[in-house]
Amino acid sequence: MEVTAARGQPDPGLVVLPRLPARGAAPAGRAPPVFAPLFLVSAAAIGFEIALTRFFAVALWSEYGYWVISIAMAGFAFSGVALAVARDRLVRRGTALLAGLPAALVVAGAVGFHLAALNPFNPLALQNPVTWAGELWHIGGYYAALLPFFFLAGLFVGLCFVLNPRRIGAVYAADLAGAGAGAAALMGLMFVLPPFRLVPALLPVLAAAALGAAPGRLRRVATAAALAALLGGEALLLLGAQPQVSQYKPIYAPAHTPGARVLARLSRPSGAYVLLGDFTERLDTDLSNDAAMLGLPGPPRSLGLYRDGERIAALPLPGGAGMAAEGMHPQGAHPEGAHPEGGRPTGLAVGYARASLGALPYRLLRAPRVLLFGGGGGFRVAAALALGARRVTVLEPEPVLRRVLRRGLGPVAPLAADPRVRIGAGSPLSLLAGWHAV
Repeated sequence: MEVTAARGQPDPGLVVLPRLPARGAAPAGRAPPVFAPLFLVSAAAIGFEIALTRFFAVALWSEYGYWVISIAMAGFAFSGVALAVARDRLVRRGTALLAGLPAALVVAGAVGFHLAALNPFNPLALQNPVTWAGELWHIGGYYAALLPFFFLAGLFVGLCFVLNPRRIGAVYAADLAGAGAGAAALMGLMFVLPPFRLVPALLPVLAAAALGAAPGRLRRVATAAALAALLGGEALLLLGAQPQVSQYKPIYAPAHTPGARVLARLSRPSGAYVLLGDFTERLDTDLSNDAAMLGLPGPPRSLGLYRDGERIAALPLPGGAGMAAEGMHPQGAHPEGAHPEGGRPTGLAVGYARASLGALPYRLLRAPRVLLFGGGGGFRVAAALALGARRVTVLEPEPVLRRVLRRGLGPVAPLAADPRVRIGAGSPLSLLAGWHAV
């Protein structure tokens, strides 16, 4: 008890009681170190959320990725309710919980992702008025599998705040910095890992958070538990049943035809790209019904380029197949980024071009200048030149298709250098400031 003094004179009538610690707060100076573990858990949690959106985009369709936001918010909300209801008991065991939660997060993340990959959800059945009710159980299965991870992550973050009431700003900074670093790191991982390998790459980050436990026996036990959970989780995800692309996506049928081959793979934040060679692939273009009467060939065979299981373009076959027979030389296999030597023109089989539904403007105009929104893997450029265009400007907003035109992809050579052709990026609006360049 303290007695205050007014103007140097004691005042026995005014008493100030000593400040008591906040309800449920850890005693001053004894709060466990949380900044590094919180940084790692926040980074892995946001990375796990983003990785799940890529999982749904590839295994199903990107529209179902909104479930991830709902699941994450529900998990964090339930953890907040748990902290409010059982605050005193959780705080008394706060140090032990912060030490053990990283191992629990590794187990919840690995098992949850494995169960999500096994979920037999059928998007087409959900859209059927007769079969949709049964699919609600499968949707609930996604929540049951993935929500525990976000509940535990929210519990870890919430405990860090509750156990450090006098350092809220620093705890909040560690939480935000970890989330930002995790999102940026996962974007980088998308350049080197396919979507189904992102979650296994995040488990070591969660396990490393156990190293931030209080020194002594607790840290040794927490580290051993996290290491055991990590080994088991990685074995489950890498050696167990693997996620699959939905059988209802366009890539599924051609990928399972006899002799189908994957010629190139490319992982990017914009999607997982697969270059597929099979006997069903042809250039997809609109032709007149009278093409045969005109003696014109049909669309040539091609390779298929798929993004997240959806076909986005036909690419020319290497080795001369699909090339024009007259006045053209087949595209060979050139080193990535290189153009054919000697300036010889390379061409595609575009004999069908005069029967295409877009050929009319070329009949009305003499040697027009042409602006193409999308190069169609090079076929649209070759068709425009074959129809008499004197200059072709291609705006290709899709980054991988732009790379194909400039540098090639796998066995597909780049578009040959041609002074009549210019390849750019962006949308049609990007030309408004410099429309005269077309």
